[in-house]
Amino acid sequence: MSADKKRLESLHDSSVVSFPHTSASLFPDTPNPLRRLIVGGVVASLTLVPAVTLMRPVFAAGASSGADAATTRAFADVSRYLIGERSLDPTQTSRLLQALLDDDAGFGAACQQLAAYLTANKPDPLHLQADLDAAKASYASLPRRIVTAWYVGVVGDGERARAITYTTSLMNRVVEDRLCPPSYAYGGYGAWRVDPRTVSLSPLVAPAAARV
Repeated sequence: MSADKKRLESLHDSSVVSFPHTSASLFPDTPNPLRRLIVGGVVASLTLVPAVTLMRPVFAAGASSGADAATTRAFADVSRYLIGERSLDPTQTSRLLQALLDDDAGFGAACQQLAAYLTANKPDPLHLQADLDAAKASYASLPRRIVTAWYVGVVGDGERARAITYTTSLMNRVVEDRLCPPSYAYGGYGAWRVDPRTVSLSPLVAPAAARV
Protein backbone atom coordinates (compact mmCIF):
# COMPACT_ATOMS: atom_id res chain seq x y z
CA MET A 1 0.00 0.00 0.00
CA SER A 2 1.40 3.44 -0.93
CA ALA A 3 2.33 5.96 1.76
CA ASP A 4 -0.23 8.45 0.38
CA LYS A 5 -3.02 5.87 0.58
CA LYS A 6 -2.07 5.01 4.16
CA ARG A 7 -2.15 8.68 5.13
CA LEU A 8 -5.59 9.18 3.56
CA GLU A 9 -6.92 6.08 5.33
CA SER A 10 -5.57 7.35 8.63
CA LEU A 11 -7.30 10.68 8.01
CA HIS A 12 -10.55 8.84 7.36
CA ASP A 13 -10.19 6.77 10.53
CA SER A 14 -9.51 9.79 12.75
CA SER A 15 -12.13 12.21 11.51
CA VAL A 16 -15.54 10.83 12.34
CA VAL A 17 -17.96 11.69 15.12
CA SER A 18 -20.31 14.35 16.71
CA PHE A 19 -20.98 17.93 17.33
CA PRO A 20 -20.35 18.90 20.92
CA HIS A 21 -24.10 19.59 21.15
CA THR A 22 -25.00 15.96 20.35
CA SER A 23 -24.27 12.60 21.92
CA ALA A 24 -21.51 11.64 19.45
CA SER A 25 -18.54 13.71 18.25
CA LEU A 26 -17.76 14.75 14.68
CA PHE A 27 -14.29 15.81 15.67
CA PRO A 28 -11.09 13.86 16.38
CA ASP A 29 -9.74 13.95 19.93
CA THR A 30 -6.42 15.29 18.64
CA PRO A 31 -6.51 17.80 15.74
CA ASN A 32 -4.75 16.37 12.70
CA PRO A 33 -2.60 19.05 10.98
CA LEU A 34 -2.28 16.95 7.81
CA ARG A 35 -6.05 16.60 7.60
CA ARG A 36 -6.50 20.35 8.05
CA LEU A 37 -3.88 21.09 5.42
CA ILE A 38 -5.30 18.67 2.84
CA VAL A 39 -8.95 19.61 3.33
CA GLY A 40 -8.24 23.31 3.59
CA GLY A 41 -5.73 23.46 0.77
CA VAL A 42 -7.82 21.51 -1.72
CA VAL A 43 -11.12 23.20 -0.98
CA ALA A 44 -9.78 26.73 -0.64
CA SER A 45 -7.82 26.44 -3.88
CA LEU A 46 -11.11 26.04 -5.75
CA THR A 47 -12.13 29.59 -4.90
CA LEU A 48 -8.92 31.42 -4.09
CA VAL A 49 -8.17 32.84 -7.55
CA PRO A 50 -11.53 34.54 -8.20
CA ALA A 51 -11.81 35.59 -4.56
CA VAL A 52 -8.72 37.76 -4.48
CA THR A 53 -9.63 39.83 -7.56
CA LEU A 54 -10.03 43.48 -6.54
CA MET A 55 -10.12 42.37 -2.91
CA ARG A 56 -10.67 45.11 -0.35
CA PRO A 57 -9.66 44.80 3.31
CA VAL A 58 -12.10 45.20 6.17
CA PHE A 59 -10.50 47.35 8.83
CA ALA A 60 -13.31 47.95 11.30
CA ALA A 61 -15.33 44.76 11.51
CA GLY A 62 -16.92 44.38 14.92
CA ALA A 63 -16.24 41.47 17.24
CA SER A 64 -19.91 40.57 17.53
CA SER A 65 -22.09 39.36 14.67
CA GLY A 66 -25.81 39.94 14.32
CA ALA A 67 -26.48 36.22 13.85
CA ASP A 68 -29.02 34.40 16.00
CA ALA A 69 -27.89 31.73 18.45
CA ALA A 70 -28.85 28.81 16.18
CA THR A 71 -26.86 30.18 13.24
CA THR A 72 -23.87 31.00 15.45
CA ARG A 73 -23.84 27.48 16.89
CA ALA A 74 -24.29 25.87 13.46
CA PHE A 75 -21.44 27.92 11.98
CA ALA A 76 -19.12 27.02 14.85
CA ASP A 77 -19.99 23.32 14.56
CA VAL A 78 -19.55 23.22 10.79
CA SER A 79 -16.29 25.19 11.03
CA ARG A 80 -14.84 22.78 13.60
CA TYR A 81 -15.77 19.84 11.40
CA LEU A 82 -14.29 21.35 8.22
CA ILE A 83 -11.03 22.72 9.59
CA GLY A 84 -10.39 20.12 12.29
CA GLU A 85 -10.14 22.61 15.16
CA ARG A 86 -11.87 21.95 18.48
CA SER A 87 -11.31 25.47 19.75
CA LEU A 88 -12.21 28.52 17.65
CA ASP A 89 -11.25 32.10 18.41
CA PRO A 90 -14.57 33.83 19.26
CA THR A 91 -13.67 37.16 17.66
CA GLN A 92 -12.44 35.60 14.43
CA THR A 93 -15.45 33.27 14.31
CA SER A 94 -17.83 36.19 14.75
CA ARG A 95 -16.13 38.34 12.11
CA LEU A 96 -16.10 35.56 9.52
CA LEU A 97 -19.73 34.66 10.21
CA GLN A 98 -20.87 38.28 9.93
CA ALA A 99 -19.00 38.70 6.65
CA LEU A 100 -20.58 35.52 5.23
CA LEU A 101 -24.04 36.71 6.32
CA ASP A 102 -23.43 40.12 4.75
CA ASP A 103 -22.34 38.43 1.52
CA ASP A 104 -25.36 36.10 1.37
CA ALA A 105 -28.64 36.69 3.22
CA GLY A 106 -29.46 32.98 2.99
CA PHE A 107 -26.19 31.83 4.51
CA GLY A 108 -27.57 31.36 8.04
CA ALA A 109 -30.39 29.03 7.03
CA ALA A 110 -28.12 27.09 4.65
CA CYS A 111 -25.48 26.70 7.37
CA GLN A 112 -28.06 25.22 9.75
CA GLN A 113 -29.09 22.76 7.02
CA LEU A 114 -25.47 21.74 6.49
CA ALA A 115 -24.97 21.29 10.24
CA ALA A 116 -28.04 19.04 10.38
CA TYR A 117 -26.72 17.01 7.43
CA LEU A 118 -23.34 16.51 9.13
CA THR A 119 -24.99 15.45 12.38
CA ALA A 120 -27.26 12.95 10.65
CA ASN A 121 -24.76 11.48 8.17
CA LYS A 122 -21.29 11.98 9.72
CA PRO A 123 -19.63 11.99 6.26
CA ASP A 124 -15.91 11.60 5.63
CA PRO A 125 -14.54 15.18 5.40
CA LEU A 126 -12.45 14.27 2.36
CA HIS A 127 -15.56 13.14 0.46
CA LEU A 128 -18.03 15.72 1.76
CA GLN A 129 -17.76 18.19 -1.11
CA ALA A 130 -18.10 15.50 -3.78
CA ASP A 131 -21.10 14.03 -1.96
CA LEU A 132 -22.87 17.39 -1.72
CA ASP A 133 -22.11 18.24 -5.36
CA ALA A 134 -23.42 14.86 -6.52
CA ALA A 135 -26.60 15.30 -4.47
CA LYS A 136 -27.02 18.85 -5.82
CA ALA A 137 -27.66 20.00 -2.26
CA SER A 138 -28.79 23.61 -1.94
CA TYR A 139 -25.96 24.21 0.54
CA ALA A 140 -23.25 22.49 -1.54
CA SER A 141 -21.25 25.71 -1.94
CA LEU A 142 -20.90 26.28 1.80
CA PRO A 143 -17.89 24.03 2.59
CA ARG A 144 -15.79 25.81 -0.05
CA ARG A 145 -16.84 29.25 1.17
CA ILE A 146 -16.36 28.47 4.85
CA VAL A 147 -12.96 26.81 4.40
CA THR A 148 -11.80 29.68 2.17
CA ALA A 149 -12.86 32.15 4.86
CA TRP A 150 -10.94 30.30 7.57
CA TYR A 151 -7.83 29.42 5.53
CA VAL A 152 -7.44 32.48 3.33
CA GLY A 153 -9.36 35.07 5.35
CA VAL A 154 -11.37 36.13 2.28
CA VAL A 155 -15.15 36.26 1.93
CA GLY A 156 -16.92 36.93 -1.38
CA ASP A 157 -15.84 36.80 -5.01
CA GLY A 158 -14.63 39.36 -7.54
CA GLU A 159 -15.53 42.93 -6.64
CA ARG A 160 -17.35 41.67 -3.54
CA ALA A 161 -14.25 39.94 -2.15
CA ARG A 162 -13.18 41.25 1.25
CA ALA A 163 -10.14 40.42 3.37
CA ILE A 164 -11.50 39.70 6.85
CA THR A 165 -8.42 38.18 8.52
CA TYR A 166 -4.74 37.90 7.65
CA THR A 167 -2.18 36.81 10.22
CA THR A 168 -4.76 34.64 11.99
CA SER A 169 -5.88 32.91 8.78
CA LEU A 170 -5.17 29.18 8.93
CA MET A 171 -2.93 29.28 5.85
CA ASN A 172 -0.55 31.35 7.97
CA ARG A 173 -1.11 29.52 11.25
CA VAL A 174 -0.25 26.07 9.85
CA VAL A 175 3.24 27.30 8.95
CA GLU A 176 3.80 29.69 11.85
CA ASP A 177 6.49 27.45 13.36
CA ARG A 178 8.69 28.27 10.35
CA LEU A 179 7.23 31.31 8.58
CA CYS A 180 5.85 34.65 9.72
CA PRO A 181 3.49 36.48 7.35
CA PRO A 182 4.76 39.99 6.58
CA SER A 183 2.67 42.94 7.73
CA TYR A 184 3.73 45.01 4.73
CA ALA A 185 4.44 44.55 1.01
CA TYR A 186 8.03 43.75 0.11
CA GLY A 187 7.53 45.11 -3.40
CA GLY A 188 5.68 44.42 -6.63
CA TYR A 189 4.72 40.99 -7.94
CA GLY A 190 7.79 38.75 -8.14
CA ALA A 191 9.88 40.98 -5.84
CA TRP A 192 10.69 37.99 -3.63
CA ARG A 193 12.78 36.47 -6.44
CA VAL A 194 15.44 39.18 -6.16
CA ASP A 195 18.46 38.49 -3.96
CA PRO A 196 18.16 41.22 -1.27
CA ARG A 197 21.96 41.51 -1.14
CA THR A 198 21.92 42.89 -4.68
CA VAL A 199 19.37 45.63 -3.97
CA SER A 200 20.53 49.17 -3.21
CA LEU A 201 17.95 51.33 -1.44
CA SER A 202 18.06 55.05 -0.75
CA PRO A 203 17.87 55.94 2.95
CA LEU A 204 14.44 57.03 4.17
CA VAL A 205 16.04 60.07 5.81
CA ALA A 206 18.77 61.89 3.90
CA PRO A 207 22.13 62.23 5.71
CA ALA A 208 22.67 65.57 7.45
CA ALA A 209 25.37 66.58 4.93
CA ALA A 210 22.94 66.13 2.05
CA ARG A 211 20.34 68.36 3.73
CA VAL A 212 22.69 71.35 4.06
